[in-house]
Formats: sequence, structure tokens, C-alpha cells
Amino acid sequence: MLRTGYHSRKAFLVFTYALLYCGTSINPLWSQSKGNEIGFQALELEAKHGFALSPEDMQFYRNLIDKTVQAINDVESVDRTDGYSKGEAITILQTIDTTLKELDIRGEYVAQSELYSESIRDRNFDCDKYVLTYLTIAQIAGLPLQAIVVPEHIFVKWKDSQLEFYWEATSGGEIKTMEWIVPQDNKYQAAHDIKLKTLTIPEYLATVYMNIGLAYSEIDNHQSAIEVYSNAISICPLVPDLYLNRANSYAARGQHESAIKDYSTALRLNPFLDDAYSGRAQLNLFTEQYQKSIDDCTEALELNKDNIEAHYIRGKAYLQLDELDKAKDDLDRMLELDPNSSNALFELSEISDKKSEVKQRLIYLTEAIKLDTLFMEAYYNRAVTYHNMGEYQKAVKDWNKVLLLAPKNVEAMENRGLCYDEMGQKDKAITDYLAAIKGGSKEMLVFYNLGVLYYNRGMLKEACEIWSQGKSLGLVECEDEYESRCTNQQ
Repeated sequence: MLRTGYHSRKAFLVFTYALLYCGTSINPLWSQSKGNEIGFQALELEAKHGFALSPEDMQFYRNLIDKTVQAINDVESVDRTDGYSKGEAITILQTIDTTLKELDIRGEYVAQSELYSESIRDRNFDCDKYVLTYLTIAQIAGLPLQAIVVPEHIFVKWKDSQLEFYWEATSGGEIKTMEWIVPQDNKYQAAHDIKLKTLTIPEYLATVYMNIGLAYSEIDNHQSAIEVYSNAISICPLVPDLYLNRANSYAARGQHESAIKDYSTALRLNPFLDDAYSGRAQLNLFTEQYQKSIDDCTEALELNKDNIEAHYIRGKAYLQLDELDKAKDDLDRMLELDPNSSNALFELSEISDKKSEVKQRLIYLTEAIKLDTLFMEAYYNRAVTYHNMGEYQKAVKDWNKVLLLAPKNVEAMENRGLCYDEMGQKDKAITDYLAAIKGGSKEMLVFYNLGVLYYNRGMLKEACEIWSQGKSLGLVECEDEYESRCTNQQ
């Protein structure tokens, strides 16, 4: 059971690396043609994909832009051809910040939505959306602003012929030190000496495409996500995370060959992309290439020792190879990183099963169910464990839950019928056996036991019909009963 899903990476976090590859000679300063500014282009692209602003919210956005530009015009006191002093530039940026706050735009460093349109609707901007808004205003007002990306953050730079400084758009203030902006433990950055890079217009539009793809992924429309990621790749064909996100969507659609190809391309472009290693490892696990899965997870964990998914996948792969101690180490580590992981507890219960540690298996399964009350597989395995212990009433309770969550689960019908049979509740056993057979059961005990129940009730015709069905399925025990009890009756 693999319940982790595929994780996509936010667009702006990765374009530090995109800038190395996205070939373009476009000047990073922005045009001044109102109506074609980068923010409006982003909204138009989102609308084409079905993520449009309401007329009211679009009017709010236009008013936001116009009011901010007017506020800038009200405070400007110099001829732009003469340049700006730093004090004047700071005042202009403070005016943008103040005006946005007056319009109830809230600031978050973590995205509440990938889409610009949804962020406008919710009045909740992360750093990506703030910068997009600043740049739109700058295009109209003729301000010399640029978008600057570093790993896990984006902000703006004021740059003209005489002046250059950085501005934190999210909180509104000058950035005077880069120590908290540029992390020192990013291996890709260290290897390539990546610090501050400037986004061009095509690159920023590629981030918009990526965000649309992420929005499609969040609603499980992975085919549309793939198409959008492909559009972004056509703009910037050497961006590792575009391939990573497209691989995630391919994987979610079961297109494993295409997914592995994209994961591998992402790693060729950026060998320090731990999520691509763990994504490929997950597919290798699915195709039972356990050692390849382990190797990819090991690579991921060398890059990021806290990659939860890599610990989980490697633990499962070790489990399949019966390397139980190594499996337990990985799953225990996963639980340290995520104490609420029902998945880790479930896999630990599998290790306990292989070690014949029945009580510990029940503890893990019970804890998993407490964390996830809809965890059907955990109920199923706990029911099997109770059944094997002879605690049939507890097993029945769990089989009831399984069938509530999966009403057509034939194995649960079979096993609950067996429990009722053992408990002497023969009518209920017959009901479950018949339901299981109707559902396509080929379990020998179902046919055999049902025949015996009918036979013991003097219902020979019904017993022989059931054993005959079992015989036709090649069930030897049913054939023996049919031959010994039914042949002479015909």
C-alpha cells in the first residue's frame, strides 16, 4: 500500500536554477504598456485554463493597481530622467507597501494558493504574488524594478544607472543582509555558486504556467497539468523542476515510463534534486525494482537527510527484501520526522508480522487507525490478526469497518463469514458466504463451508449446488464432497 502521493514544487522556488538554462536576450526591465503588464498576462493565462477572477475581483485588482500607481505619482517629486535618490526610491516602495496594506492585502511567506487569481480573491499574497504585483505596478509607473530569486524565496531589486538595492516585498522593507535570504546548506547552490539571479519576462511567464500546472495537480486533473508543464518547457526547456512536476503528474496517471524519463531528465539538469530521486524511487518500488528504489532513496537522503518520502520508500523496499532492521530504521526515522504518519505505523506493523510479534503488530495498527480513522488497510490487517488469534468478535468489528469503507470487498465478506461460522452464528455466515460468491469469490473455504452448512441443515440440493460450483472452479475439497455426498443422490 503506497499512500504518499506525489509532491510538486512551487514554481518560484526553483527558478534560481532555471536562470542558468533559459536562453533569452530579453532585458529584465519591464515594459510600460498598460494592459499587457506581467500581472495581467498571468491572469489572462489562468483564465484561459478555467481559473478566472470574478468580475468583482478583477475590478478590485484593477483598482488596486491604479490606486497604487496614483499614490506613487502623488509622492514623486523628481524628473525620472534625472534618476532617484535612495530616499526617494525607498519612499516609493514604502508607498506601494502601504497602499497594498490599506487595501487589506495580507502577507504570507508560504503560499495559500499557487494561482495569482485565487490569491487576489483571498487577498492573501505570498512573496511570489507580492513580487508579481510590484512588477505590474513598476511596468505602469516606469519604475526600475526587477524580480530576484534565490532558493525558497523571491523579492525585488531597485536598479537604475545610479542606484541598486534589494527590497522585501512581502513584509515591506529594505534587505540589508542576505544571510537569512540565501541559505548556506543548499548543495546545488554551493556547487554552482548560485546566489542572486534576475528573472526575465519569459521566465516569469514560465512560473505562471507552472503554477497553473500545480493548481491542476491539486484537483487531480493531471492530464491538463501535463499539458501546461509542457507549455512551460517549450518556453524554458532546461528547467529541472518543470520535468519533476510533469513526472509527478505522469506518475499519478500511471504513465510510469514517461514519469521515469522526466525524473531522469530533471536529475540530469540538476543532480541535487532530492524530490526527483524519491519520485523515481517510488516508481521503482511499484515495479518491484527494490534495489534501484533503495539506491535512489539513498541519493535523496544524502542530499536531504529529512526527506520523509525517501525514508518511507526505502523502508518499504528493505521490507520487501526482508532486510527488516534496515526497514525499521527508516520507518522509525520517518516517525521522528512526522509523528502523525499512519503510513509509517502501518509498515512497521508489517515488520512485526514478519517477526511474528503479534502484540506489537496490533499496537502499530491500532495507533495507525487512531491517526486515520478511514485507513481501510489497517482495519483489514488488524481483523486478520484478531482472527488468527481466535478473537472473532474483535475481528468482526474490524471487518464491519472494512465493509463500511469498501462495501464490495469480497475478501472482507469471506473472512467475516468465517468469523461468524466460528462463533456459531450460522445464518450470518451463510449471508456473507453467499454475498462473497455473488461478488466473485473463489475461496475454497467459502464454498466448502457453505455447502457443509446447507448439508447440516438437511438442504442437500443447495449443498450439492454449492459444491458443484466449487468443483467447477477446481476446488479439490468441494469436488471430494460432491463426489461422496451428491453423486449417489442424482
